[in-house]
Amino acid sequence: MSYRNFIQPGMPSEAYSPGAIDYKLGNLPVPIFQNAVNEFEMVTGQPADFGYACALAAMAMSCQNLVDVESPDGKVCPVSLMMIGVGETGSGKSVAGSHFLTFIEEFESSDWPALSGRSFLYKDTTVPALVAGLHELRMGGLVSFEGKDLMTGLVQAASIKLNALWSGETIRTRRVHTGNLALRNARLTMLVMVQPGVIGRVLRKKGDELRDDGFLGRVITAVAPIALGVQRFNLGQTETPAKRAFEERGLCLLKLNVDAADKRDAKRKVLVMGAEAAEVWRRYRHHILQASSPGGHLECAPEHARRLPENVTRVAGLLHVYEGFDGPISEKVMWCAIVICQHFSRHYLKYFVPEVSHNRDADCLSEWLSCKYRSMYALPPPVLQADLARYGPRHLRDPETIDQLLATLEQRGELRSVRKNGRRYVELKPLPGQPIMTQGHMYAPTSGV
Repeated sequence: MSYRNFIQPGMPSEAYSPGAIDYKLGNLPVPIFQNAVNEFEMVTGQPADFGYACALAAMAMSCQNLVDVESPDGKVCPVSLMMIGVGETGSGKSVAGSHFLTFIEEFESSDWPALSGRSFLYKDTTVPALVAGLHELRMGGLVSFEGKDLMTGLVQAASIKLNALWSGETIRTRRVHTGNLALRNARLTMLVMVQPGVIGRVLRKKGDELRDDGFLGRVITAVAPIALGVQRFNLGQTETPAKRAFEERGLCLLKLNVDAADKRDAKRKVLVMGAEAAEVWRRYRHHILQASSPGGHLECAPEHARRLPENVTRVAGLLHVYEGFDGPISEKVMWCAIVICQHFSRHYLKYFVPEVSHNRDADCLSEWLSCKYRSMYALPPPVLQADLARYGPRHLRDPETIDQLLATLEQRGELRSVRKNGRRYVELKPLPGQPIMTQGHMYAPTSGV
């Protein structure tokens, strides 16, 4: 299994549908959702990835207690989502969150009768407090745009319970003072935005456990591109009609959603797929099964492959309801859901599959070293290794991580590690084909690294 197999997973075959090639991010035929994300990108100048993630989270919080979705294999699942956004400071985490979720926060603080002063958004919470809150009102959102505390606290301590909530299972707790408590039919959507260094520490400490218990496999992952000093600027647009349309639809659904959550006997509508959509889903699941077999691009991410078709089901249900479509879920909506989930599947592979994420981090460090120290006018100077942990790419400053990445780059032949006067240095080698000018003389390009 090569690194190249992982980073080019490919889309499902066009043979699944004659029109499959027509469905692309940025031009999906779901106007309330797509126009809102396109407008977000235009207004803020931020990459669309966090816009898609926050829009989906807002949709799930607005719809999750109104509907469930039945897949062609007969399984009925919630439309709740668990989402993690990963990006450095300035990557647009808070911007996207405020753009798409402000209307939900404002509604929570309103005097809507069904709320009666209760809250359904959770940020800094414990497992008992979360369970008690969901027992009072059966829907909620676990939301943080700077989610260090959630990732290092609640997620690590209660991933099994979060898994159960995602699946719609009953959670039973037993406490000395409060007695037995059974939380049934509750719905929780999670949106946690974190910096790469935070998620890196969580993965090093608990990554295997979170993969094994299925938590990471349930997560839809959005990763902001590494900007290496590149500043994005907005295009000056100030009017936001698509945002207003998105919020108006969300607020209408959210009111119904909270009213239903307050009634213990309320029944959720079960959405079904039309015949064409069901056939597309079956073939997509078959594609994922093949991709998770030996040699496939999901071979080393079985936890992700198992949950990917179900996340497609959930996203299709959300799009269907939010857009106000009638009847069963259509083939068009199913393809939109597949395109969205495939896009974020690539993010998952690059960030949460160890083989891929390590090579991605090595590439990032290599590019940073080249930008800072390589020049056509002189041989690269020796670099004090300790300085990399102080001044290198922010999400790679852990000394243990630096050691592993330098070892990989040394195996690639890009540098060598040497010890001088009791200190360890990194000596970069010139890049292939790079002419070197020293003391006014141009030397021939190097033939290799």
